[in-house]
This record gives sequence, C-alpha cells and structure tokens, in this order.
Amino acid sequence: LDAAADNAYLALLKELVIDDASMRKHPPRIVFTPIHGTGAISSLPVLRDLGVEVIEVEEQAQADANFPTVKSPNPENAEALSMGIAKAMENDANIVLATDPDADRMGVAVRAADGEWVLLTGNQIGSLLADYRIRTLKESELLPEDGSANAALIKTFVTSPLQEAIATAHGIKTINTLTGFKWIGEKMRHYEEAMSDKLYENEGLSLNYDRTSIWTRAELLLEYSTFVVFGGEESYGYMLSDLVRDKDANAAVLLFCEMAAYYTAQEMSLVEALDALYYEHGFYCEQTVNLYYEGAAGSQKIKNILDSYRASPPQKIGANAVRHSTDFGKDDIRDADGKRIPPQDFFFIELDNGYSYAVRGSGTEPKIKFYLFAQEPVGEDDDLATIKATTHERIDALAGAIRADAEARAQGGN
Repeated sequence: LDAAADNAYLALLKELVIDDASMRKHPPRIVFTPIHGTGAISSLPVLRDLGVEVIEVEEQAQADANFPTVKSPNPENAEALSMGIAKAMENDANIVLATDPDADRMGVAVRAADGEWVLLTGNQIGSLLADYRIRTLKESELLPEDGSANAALIKTFVTSPLQEAIATAHGIKTINTLTGFKWIGEKMRHYEEAMSDKLYENEGLSLNYDRTSIWTRAELLLEYSTFVVFGGEESYGYMLSDLVRDKDANAAVLLFCEMAAYYTAQEMSLVEALDALYYEHGFYCEQTVNLYYEGAAGSQKIKNILDSYRASPPQKIGANAVRHSTDFGKDDIRDADGKRIPPQDFFFIELDNGYSYAVRGSGTEPKIKFYLFAQEPVGEDDDLATIKATTHERIDALAGAIRADAEARAQGGN
C-alpha cells in the first residue's frame, strides 16, 4: 500500500475526535505499548498531533513476532502491561494503553487515587467509552439531548448489561448480537441499506456512502434509519465508525485519550468516573469461566454439556433457582429491531437473584465458555467498596457452582 491508504485512515481517526479542544487544553500523559505489534503506526502520529504526551515502552516498540518481553502479547493480561506500568511509575503517568499485535484490541491500566494500578476489564473500558461517547455526541448536538429511537449502541449478548443500562438512560436503543464483530457489521450494513433506500424513495437522491463524511452520514442515519453511536464486545474490542466495521484499537486509543482529557477537566480520575457509573446505574460485575477439554474425548464432553443444556436445562445453580432459560438454538430470539437472531448452540440462564450467565462453545479452541453477570443496586449513601466485595464473593460462588454442574454434564449427567 502507498501512503494514500494511511493518509485516508489517519484523516478518519482525526475526524472521529469530537472534543479536540479539551485534548489540547488538558493533554493526557500516557504510556503506550504496541507489545511488539503494529499499534504504534497509526495511533501515535494522531495522538501527538492532538497534543497528547506519549511515552513509549521502547523495549516493546518494534514489531517482533517472537514477542520476546512477554509470555503472551495479550493486552488484557496484567503481565503484558507490566513494562508499561513500570514506565508510567518512572514518568509520573496515570494511564497505560496497550494494543494487541494486529491493533484491533486495546487493554488499559489506570492509577487509582491511592496510587495502586487498576487493570480495567474489557467490559469496564467499553462502559466508560460508551457513556463518554454518547455524552459528547449530545453536548456537540450531533445527538438529541433526550436521545433518539434512531440511535443505537450495539454489543454482543455476552458483553456487560451495564452498557445497555447506560444506553437506556441516554434514550437510545441497545442491539444485542451473537459473539463476533461480523454480526455488528451486519447490523450496520442493514442500517446503511435502509437509509439509502429511504433517501432515494423520499428525496430521489442516491448517496455515495463511503465518500460522505461520517457526521453527514450520522445525520442521515438519524433521520432515515439508525445511527450507531458505539459498538463493542467484552473481549477488549471497540468500534467508533461505520467506515471501519470492526474492532479498531487505534480509534479506541484515541477515544480513551479524549475521554481522559474530559475527566481531567472535571477533576475526576477514570476510576472515579467508573464508580460514578456504578452509583448511577448499579454495580455490575462480570466473570468468565473457561473449561478446556482436549482431544476427541474432550470434544465429546463439550458436546455433552451443550446437548444437556438443550435437553435438560438447569433448574438450580448453587443456592439459586433458575428463573428463566433461553436456548438460542431453538427459541425465536429477536433483537430490538425485531430481526431474528440466527440459531446457535448458545444458552442464557437467568437466576432468581438477578444474576445470569451465558454458555457457548468456543469456535477456535477446545473449550466451553461461561459468561457470568452480577449486578447489585447502589444507593447514593451506600458503601460501594462493601457492595463490590460482596458481589465478587457471590459471583465467585456462582462460578464454582457452574463448574461443578458442567463437570457432571460433561460425563453425561445433568
């Protein structure tokens, strides 16, 4: 590729920034590492042009397929960010941003008020970014103050329900999809096609979609179809533009720095901003349980678990009764637009205490995955730290009960 492709992409990244004035007035001081991958190529020039002070982890700046400084170049692991955190401590920075080797996922560590470093989960990052993005779209009058039925946040079913609570509070709909950004991209294609059809039908106009600015498209989508304000999944992938219909770490890094400047202007740390979401919407906590079963015998055990969930859904998990179970392979499941979700061996279990979990087999590894979701109400006078501790204990107990139930089902029992 020649420079034209790079220049077009860099221009798009800059166009995505809504509040560049705050970034220049309160430039974040960040440590960045691409973990021996490609993440620095596009994001760093744009960040520096917008005034962000970027400190690179030199030992991890060069692309190297051997990834010599880490056990795994996975930005969701604390070990992969350890060099970045050490660099931040040396240079008095409060944020460490890391991208995975092909720069589609972003991991984050932030310094809390007590000086401790906190590794944010993919769900927490996505919730912060989604809330900030919607707020700035409203403040810039790109989105009505009360929201719009023609605006949507798109997430996967296994992504935190906190993001749906945020979207609902802002007056926009939430579209849940199956796991994978291809499903998010499919929804965006439908919205584009619907907008183009209605524009032609009502105005007699044909639109060159890709050559229309993203904010003009946003206005047209809000009028004739659905404008997607944010897309994401729990596995550290985020999407800001319908021009790049996939998870994009460069855009995510840029948005995170824009958000950091916003909260700096409000004299809030990012940990405080996250806690503010909990006080507003309740405390949400997630956990993933992965059970590995190798070889042909393992494949049969995974099949046993999935088959048993269909034939004999659990009635009780641990101390909690099952309130409702959904089988995506046979039930008629529809999204907020009324579109049917394609059948899949995927199950969603709701418990009588308001907690829930999802079950699906991995498409790439010999394992079965359980996604656990806990939530507790938080009053303005409640001790959030106590609620967090209690919720973590409860979700840990739920994880143990799910493991025990799964092991019995793997042997052919239920």
